[in-house]
Parts: sequence; C-alpha cells; structure tokens
Amino acid sequence: KISEDKCKSEFKHKKIKSWEDVEFYRNEVVPYLELDLISMKEIFYLFNSEMYKLMKVNITSYLTISSLSYKCWISYLFEINKKLKKNNKIKIEIPDKFKYDFIKKSVYGGRCNAIKKEYISNAKFDNYEEFINSNDFIFNADVSSLYPTAMAGFEHVHVKYPIGLSRWSNIPEEEFKNNRYGFYEIEYIPPTNINYPILPTRLENGGIQWNLLPGSGIYNNIDIEDAANNGYKINFIGKCLVYDHTIDNLFSGYINYWYNIKSEEDIKPENERNNSRRNIAKLIMNGLYGKMLQKAHFKKSIIANKISEIFEFMDDYDLTGWEILTENKILLIGEINENKENEVITKP
Repeated sequence: KISEDKCKSEFKHKKIKSWEDVEFYRNEVVPYLELDLISMKEIFYLFNSEMYKLMKVNITSYLTISSLSYKCWISYLFEINKKLKKNNKIKIEIPDKFKYDFIKKSVYGGRCNAIKKEYISNAKFDNYEEFINSNDFIFNADVSSLYPTAMAGFEHVHVKYPIGLSRWSNIPEEEFKNNRYGFYEIEYIPPTNINYPILPTRLENGGIQWNLLPGSGIYNNIDIEDAANNGYKINFIGKCLVYDHTIDNLFSGYINYWYNIKSEEDIKPENERNNSRRNIAKLIMNGLYGKMLQKAHFKKSIIANKISEIFEFMDDYDLTGWEILTENKILLIGEINENKENEVITKP
C-alpha cells in the first residue's frame, strides 16, 4: 500500500480559469502537483516491483500494458517448450502479408443484442424479499473476467486454437468436413425463422452490417459451423487457409496463472488484500486479448529534423504526403515498401 502522505490530494480545478488564477492559487497548485508526481512514482515502483516478483520483467521495457502482457505470454510458451519434446513444441506462425489480409477479412468484432429494451413494473413491494421472489424485474448481469475466460475456455465452452504453419487449399468443403481450423470464403443464405443474424456482412465502404440477407465473405470455421447449426445454407467458394494441428491450452495455463492470483486476493479480508497484485492480474489478462487482434501498421508519419532522417524514412517507406512545419522540421507520411511489408506483421 501507498502511505497516506504520498497519496494524491484534492484540488478544485474549476478555480483555474486564467494564468492569473495560476499565480493566485500557486500555494495550493504547487503542493498538489508535487504530490501528484510523488504518488505516481510510488505507483510505478509498486507496479514494477510486483511484476518483477511475478514474471521477472521490468515494465520500463514496454510502452503499454498489452505489449507487456504479450511478452509475458511468449515467455510462458518458451518455458513450456523447454519442457516439451522437440517434435511436440508449440509453434506459432506469423503470417505473411497475403495470409494476413485474408485472415483480417474474417475479423468482424463483437456485438450486443438488447433482448428486452425496457420494462416497467406496476407492482408494489413491502420489502426486498418480496421483490426478489416476484421475479418482476429485469436482471442485468455482468461477467467476471470475460475476455480471458473466452480465451482460456471453461466448463461449458471448450476452446481450441490452430498452431503450426497454415496452408492454402483449393478443396475448402472437404477441409471443413475434416474439421480443419482456418479461414474459408463462402456464400450463404440465412434462414427466415430466426430474429438475429449469425454472420455479419462486410460492406464495400469497409463497414459491417448484421442482417438476414444472402451474402458472402471470409469467415472462420467456428462461425461457419455456428451459422450452419442455425439453419444457414453454406456454399464454399474459392480457396481456404487452414491449419493441420490444433491445441486446447494455448492460453489456458497462462490465463489461469493470473486468474488464480486475482482470485486469491479477492477472497482475502480487505485489510489483508494486495490490491496492486490483484489489479495487475486483471490488466494483464485483459491486455493480452486486445494484443492478439492488433493490426499491423503499414503506414507511418514522422517529423524529420535533418536530411539524413528523410533519406532513412524513404529507404523503408514510399512517400505519400509531406508538409513543411518550420524551416528545420518537415512532416513525412509514407506507406511501407512492398518488399518490407512482412517485417511489420509481428503477431500471430
């Protein structure tokens, strides 16, 4: 815990409406800002100390929580691979640009459906027990650790992930029937007796629409199977990108490690709880989920201060725009050279 003399204090920011106010309230502002920095320093030390105890990493090596989490996961896999036999090691593929573009077309994002938008009860209750027993209310539920649970799987949802090298195939229907995990191009016709669509449609402008109209697109085998089970008629077209091997514990060991840390703190009495360790576990679990969907950046902009920086930028990027900022600074905008596209794809 951070001692009280190093915690953030309070200051009514509405007092400051001009530079004159800053001077007038300087005796209040300066101590407030100093304490703000001191408390941040304490939090940083605490965070770094706990992370080093748990994973032997220094947080100053990473710009974001998600990049830190990704590094910890890679380290975890490395340790597993050291214990496994040579031919059983977990191999993760970084796709080339052609595969990357195909895979990204299958990523549509999540959605929420309001099954019941509003509810008004006319009943009156004398006490809370009567209210609960009546079932005359809408129950709003939240899920604990939703993202990491989706990655690791649990009792009612068994998960698998493709591993090793992917391959292109011109027999998509046969690959699908053989339970090959991967990405398929299909045409589909939705049923007319369901209220909510299973498959989204990607629009020409890049947007996404959920409807019950016939469509086509690239989808993973899990989404296709879900659609077929709900009455969609599926026609495989073109080629598919599939994997010959799967694994069901790609994330579960790592996620369970952090989840157990979080749970151990949750069950402790408040005065014994290590809240910093609990919050770190929560951040690390959620951070990995987003990192696995991170886009590769093929475009870049820099502010060049000298001619050598301009030449270095143009070695790797095709110039698409520029703007003179001052006599010593120029903004450069570029798209990475085609022969270096694969270098910026760094995630499986």
